Amino acid sequence: MTLNTKRNLANSKRSQSAIEFAVMIGFLLFAFITFVAIINNNLSDRYREKEDAAVKDIAYAIQDEINIASTTTDGYLRNFTIPNKIGTKDYERLKISQGLVQVATDKSSIVLPIPEVSSNSHIQTGINNISKVNGEVCVNEC
Repeated sequence: MTLNTKRNLANSKRSQSAIEFAVMIGFLLFAFITFVAIINNNLSDRYREKEDAAVKDIAYAIQDEINIASTTTDGYLRNFTIPNKIGTKDYERLKISQGLVQVATDKSSIVLPIPEVSSNSHIQTGINNISKVNGEVCVNEC
């Protein structure tokens, strides 16, 4: 074997090693990006489930307060508090009307049936007053 042939063989082996190294780095980078995407998707799903649960909890709490008031006698009066935000999200909708309570954020919402309330009734963040006067349930009014 001549010296030139030996040099070409050595250069060929170095080139092959560099290509193998580049392919391995590419594969590892692809695997890492896929792993991060899966983790991000999982965290996103958990956050969404947590937000859904918080929206439901608030809607059920409002429904319970109105149900209790509707079954009591005249003169019932109670205060209850609605948080200013759901986690870090603002309310898109927080409403009682036409026998329904509606609670929603930009990504989650729920509508639940409630007994009829006074037409002037409304729900708000913070402290709410609920009462029963002359057989009619009133929220923040009457």
